[in-house]
Amino acid sequence: MVADKITGERREVDVLISTNASGYEVSIAIEVIARRRKADTLWVESMHSKHSSLPTNKLILVAESGFTSPALQKAKFYGFEAITIETALAADWKVATELTATGFFEITSFKYSCTLVYESEGSALQQVGVPSSTLITSESKQITLDEFVRCVLNLPETKDALYPRITAMNASQFWFSHSKPGGLWDAEINGTKVRVMELRVGLDVDHARTPVEFSAGKYRSTPFVSGVSTSPPNELQFVLMEKSDGTREGAIITAQGIRRLMVSREYPMKC
Repeated sequence: MVADKITGERREVDVLISTNASGYEVSIAIEVIARRRKADTLWVESMHSKHSSLPTNKLILVAESGFTSPALQKAKFYGFEAITIETALAADWKVATELTATGFFEITSFKYSCTLVYESEGSALQQVGVPSSTLITSESKQITLDEFVRCVLNLPETKDALYPRITAMNASQFWFSHSKPGGLWDAEINGTKVRVMELRVGLDVDHARTPVEFSAGKYRSTPFVSGVSTSPPNELQFVLMEKSDGTREGAIITAQGIRRLMVSREYPMKC
């Protein structure tokens, strides 16, 4: 039962999902109709009239037999999501409430440059810029600098240090250094064998918030949430899927191409 904002009377909603997401109190209302024929425009309009004065953030319409084409058009016009019962049961409502909380998708992109500080026999420390495809040795394994940097950026302590400054202080430039006593590894630079003493990484961060429209569904028993933003200059498409172990991953498509998208409990929707 939900109180009408105008009259104060209690109105019944079939399903109400209420939670605190990202510091916001969020309520998603779900109205269900069970008929042999498809839900029509009149039902969509009646739900619009009913919920126009109810304190809910998003309305989901569920019809047992689906919707007529005009009803789907009217639901889209009102900003409602019209889905089947199967889709409603499969939906990841936790992700849905997180997106509904702000109505925005946050994109954090990193560009970086790498510099090696090295020493060779009989010379002082020198430094040289290297591409991200350069192979390095880390814990007896050979990986690329790109893999190493991404691993560091995904560490919880890195996120704890970076994201508050990015989102609250609008900081955009950072750097970190990796070294250990005795040096990191041996390499060959300009035909000379050297000892790499330090890896320095400079970060250039671009953080943006863009409004999104999204819907939930299920593909081959896998729940997913997909969305789109047409707000320039941050136009994008994304899809998030929940894996069997409860973690989520997906992809984001922007003008720069397709990127892998990871979601964590502490840092939702970060790319």
